[in-house]
Amino acid sequence: MSLWVQRTSTGGGTLVHYSVQTNGQGWCTVPIGFSSAGNIIATAWAPNNQVTGPVLSINTWTHIATTYSRTRGLTLYVNGTSVGNTAPQPNDAPGTPVILTLGNSQGGGGCNSQSIVPGTFYGYLDEFRVYSRELSATEVYALTKDKTCSDGIMNGDESDIDCGGSCLACAADTNNHRIQKWLPGASSGTTAAGVTGSSGSNLHQLNNPQSVVVDSVGNIYISDGNNYRVLQWPLGASYGIVVAGHGVTGTSLHNIGYAADAKVDPSGNIYVPDWYNGRVLKWTPPSSSGTLVAGQISNSGSNADQLNQPSHVIFDSVGNIYVCDAANNRIQRWVNGSSTGSTIVGTGTAGLGSNQLNHPYGITFDLFNNLYVADCHNNRIQRFNLTHA
Repeated sequence: MSLWVQRTSTGGGTLVHYSVQTNGQGWCTVPIGFSSAGNIIATAWAPNNQVTGPVLSINTWTHIATTYSRTRGLTLYVNGTSVGNTAPQPNDAPGTPVILTLGNSQGGGGCNSQSIVPGTFYGYLDEFRVYSRELSATEVYALTKDKTCSDGIMNGDESDIDCGGSCLACAADTNNHRIQKWLPGASSGTTAAGVTGSSGSNLHQLNNPQSVVVDSVGNIYISDGNNYRVLQWPLGASYGIVVAGHGVTGTSLHNIGYAADAKVDPSGNIYVPDWYNGRVLKWTPPSSSGTLVAGQISNSGSNADQLNQPSHVIFDSVGNIYVCDAANNRIQRWVNGSSTGSTIVGTGTAGLGSNQLNHPYGITFDLFNNLYVADCHNNRIQRFNLTHA
């Protein structure tokens, strides 16, 4: 199961309730809900078992998912990260169809709920999904990337309740100094950030924006190239908020030399590949300076602890960083907390071979751990399977 949750009060409450009767009684159980202290809890039944997660913040959208199989038991995920699991075990169910209730247990307050305090949930629910198979950790993480858009996992094994989200596409219109938004089926876009045709450094302006990403609640993050900063542009706002950089180029940890990309992880940390300084910095708002997570502070090169013109960055569900190391013609993986990277794609020498790259300029994963690389100077897209990398 997968759903987005925004609490508006503390305490217990039912998120998901199963029963064989419309009043919530008969055979019944509460697989997801809150304890009296506000902890998110997932339960399994026969034998009774549960996974207790953290207390969820009030008035903040949080992604919750559970996966189950007899061989791996029950696992609870919060914002794409596993917070615990049971040992392998059965999870009992009746031999008749069940009625699923969201946000309340109806009259089934005496059902099996373990540490969950059954009752009315006060808040908002969206994007509820039930799968007929156990999702992988990578697939769960993918569900956290956009609560308003297709997750790419609809393969005849999903039932879905969407409470009104609308899928959108955003693009950085570099030379027009703006971000354009397209809704599905639209023949033209609307300006979501910046002023058409007018560059500038004020908070309502952009100067050669290079990339854009949208987080789970609709905030837009813009790599504002010639302003040497990253802006967070809240949904519907008329100006942005500086979340990385200070508007001038430089080599210190509070500056961005130049960046063509910026990415945001589920915790709100912002990763910036600094093209001119040969490094990747991580900003944790509201910090005024970044933390070095790949490369050296200002020393480009081709050694394992160096980068040269890093163009784009992505990360996986366990926090490893993948860097498009353009001038070194390779993709580097930096394990979380490591001071050196390892080459997983490319040889370090430009070439046309299937194992070579020539100035790679973009990377992304699919749900099956395939890495797609925009091999810029070879005018091609390369696909690499990293399952055993």
